[in-house]
Amino acid sequence: MLKPRRALLPIAAALLLSRPGLAQSSGAQARALFREARELMGHERYAEACPKLEESLRLDHGIGTQFNLAHCWEKLGRTVSAWALFLDVASAAHEQNQRKREAAARARAAELEAHLPNLRIDVAEPVEGLEVRRSGETVGRAAWGTAMPIDPGTYRIEASAPGKEPWSDSVEVPSTGGTLSVQIPALADIEKAEPVAIAPPEAPERDVGVARPSGARTAVAWVLAGVGVAAVGTGGFFALRAKDETDASRALCNGGPNGTLCDRDRMLPGFDGGDSERSEMFEHRDSAKQAALVSYIGFGVGGAALVGSVLLFVTGSSAPDAAPSEGGPAEAWLRLQPFVGAGQQGFAVSGRF
Repeated sequence: MLKPRRALLPIAAALLLSRPGLAQSSGAQARALFREARELMGHERYAEACPKLEESLRLDHGIGTQFNLAHCWEKLGRTVSAWALFLDVASAAHEQNQRKREAAARARAAELEAHLPNLRIDVAEPVEGLEVRRSGETVGRAAWGTAMPIDPGTYRIEASAPGKEPWSDSVEVPSTGGTLSVQIPALADIEKAEPVAIAPPEAPERDVGVARPSGARTAVAWVLAGVGVAAVGTGGFFALRAKDETDASRALCNGGPNGTLCDRDRMLPGFDGGDSERSEMFEHRDSAKQAALVSYIGFGVGGAALVGSVLLFVTGSSAPDAAPSEGGPAEAWLRLQPFVGAGQQGFAVSGRF
């Protein structure tokens, strides 16, 4: 097995060998882009040449590429960007003792500096939290009121602050040089809407003292009556069913303290102690319990429904109609919900009349 330190040597060697290859590839691409950009500039196609020079500079940061890119930007009208890049070229050339290139770059920068356009943003009222932007780029507080070199073009100036109305304007920076000033006025306070008092609507006049049955109550009363009769009938049916099942269980087994001794056929040959009769007896008992439960619920629901129908008939014929709302008379409804619990049964009644 190789030791860890020895195992890393081939990997490190591979990395060292691959880096020059990557650098050579990037350098070759940068030179190809540079040559194509120079050819385009020879035909004054600067809009196509500048992006190629920018990409070439990204792949291989050379002073010559910087100088040509500054020249290309100058031809496109980006005078401030070109001026700043010429100064960078001069600084880099000075460090590398390239005196002729340094002198040429400083001469080009000085020529542009005499005609640089400047933009000064003045703030009338620098309130707390005020933020100024130039075409989406934040302008720091230290730059307010200072003429800053900027490329010619159209810029949108925006100002905003908490609790203030935002302000914006567009300015056109000319290529002729000089200083253009933009004044940001004092931002207006955001107006707060005052609450408006709304008088409550007047109650509609009601015709009192005229007793007439309510149509909605009467309809619900008849429905309740029908439900009550049907529920009572269902309760009666299952009560008879429970009695029949109980009689059938007693016919099979009725001996012993719990009525589970099944010796009716004890005298017959092959008597098994009543096991088969006992199993059938328990089935009848279970059926009887279920029928009795349904019977109780049917009688309870039916009785409640009949009582409710009587109450609705009485109140509907003795109370005047309620005043209808703007959207029409209130809709009457009723809900009957039976429930079964451990050792208890019943029903719940809810509604609106």
